[in-house]
Amino acid sequence: MLGLITSLICLVCVAAYIFLKRRYNYWKNLEVAGPEPTMVVGNMKDFISLKFSEPDMVHEWYKEYKNEPYIGYYNFWKPTLLVIDPELIKAITETEFNYFIDHPELITETEPDAVMDSLFTMSGARWKAKRQIFTKLFSPKKLRELSNILEEQQDSLLGEFEKLLKSTDEVELMRIMERHVLKILTSFMYSIDSSQNQESHSKLSELSEIFARPPGSSVRRFLFFVVFPSLYHKLKLSAFPRVFWNYFNNFTNELLQSRNDQNVNREDLVALIGKMQKEGLLETDRIGHNEAVGHVFGFLIAGHHTTMTTVSHAIYQLSLHPQIQEKLRTEVDSVLKGKDNITYDSIKQMTYLDGVINETLRLFPLLGVLKRTCTQTYKINDKLTIPKGMDISIPAYSIHTDPEYFPEPEKFIPERFTDAETPPSLFMSFGKGPRMCIGKRFAYISMKSIIAKIISEYIILPGTKTRKPLQFDTSTFFITVHPVGGLHVRLQKRIK
Repeated sequence: MLGLITSLICLVCVAAYIFLKRRYNYWKNLEVAGPEPTMVVGNMKDFISLKFSEPDMVHEWYKEYKNEPYIGYYNFWKPTLLVIDPELIKAITETEFNYFIDHPELITETEPDAVMDSLFTMSGARWKAKRQIFTKLFSPKKLRELSNILEEQQDSLLGEFEKLLKSTDEVELMRIMERHVLKILTSFMYSIDSSQNQESHSKLSELSEIFARPPGSSVRRFLFFVVFPSLYHKLKLSAFPRVFWNYFNNFTNELLQSRNDQNVNREDLVALIGKMQKEGLLETDRIGHNEAVGHVFGFLIAGHHTTMTTVSHAIYQLSLHPQIQEKLRTEVDSVLKGKDNITYDSIKQMTYLDGVINETLRLFPLLGVLKRTCTQTYKINDKLTIPKGMDISIPAYSIHTDPEYFPEPEKFIPERFTDAETPPSLFMSFGKGPRMCIGKRFAYISMKSIIAKIISEYIILPGTKTRKPLQFDTSTFFITVHPVGGLHVRLQKRIK
């Protein structure tokens, strides 16, 4: 009996070896260049060992194969195309978008993973219909309301700075901005007053942090999904801890129930979800409860760590570049003309501030690798046709730091965005094409308001804990620009 079991194990191993050997010849048979894969893990060894983040790993390939229009690599044993040629990137993200409309699959039908059933993970017609509806959240009228929320929250931010500055002149930006941006986001999306809902605010902060830095068990399960998607589905596994579903399920129910009980008419995310659950709507417009939970979770995650991370990096960069800081302060002073309140109209006038934020996002893109999935067979040239279902990677970070497209890429130069007649076509800070982040305008107005307020009140200087160069945490799974040890600066109250 033992001999039979041993023989079966050997047979399975041999079969697996032959399968992988053939699979790992996929790109070679098509004469597509690319890094040599390792058995079982493909080209993901450095990623799963936490030696590199995914953008760093892709960047090494980008430098090695810069003269190729594309290369092939193996996401474990799944052949994936990394696109390098700028014209092909434009085709995939814009001109031929209908062939690449979807993101790679990220979720299953299990409840914990259903929290990811949001615009980012939706595909095809379903994504188009929901995106059109949720665009209402970011209308000019709503963004004016956002500027009012930002103004209301500024005293809280300055108060926190002043409290800290009584005992030290140095502050760690990431931690402060994490709390501040969450207050803004929950007020705008859910109409929650954080000062009156400390417990809810603390829990949302905790779960957002877990998502940004997921536990090892979640990472392992997600990687299992990448390697064995069919088996993952059959076993009904979930990458997310159960606490995500339990909390956001109850949180969504409470938001919707409270809105119904109070009969309050607010045009926020909760109101929009409530309308989309009513009878009589088109099937593509209606949403069930699981999807409602996904949107409540998705908009929080999409807007929280992204915004607070970029603001923190921008303030850090200003501390290192006093001339840029003074030029920005001159613009802010000129627009505000001695007034304390920062309005929607005044924010729009701060064009150099746009350049500061864009240059920050160029150096520290929130998604260093953009992903698409081919939804229809697409012929690139006589040598290569992309089959339906193949995943595509676009090296945003690598292109942002390529001197061919951004001269002197290591330098922080906001003028590359403000002085150019047209913005750089390969700037992909919020994605590119129709699947660009729906909350882009929310993010810019929030970031501009926060930075303008800080720059008008303080001189920003490097401190004893300010690190240069930065080292990034390779254990983060989604946003890969979390600096080890945080972002420290010194603040000096400005005398006006």
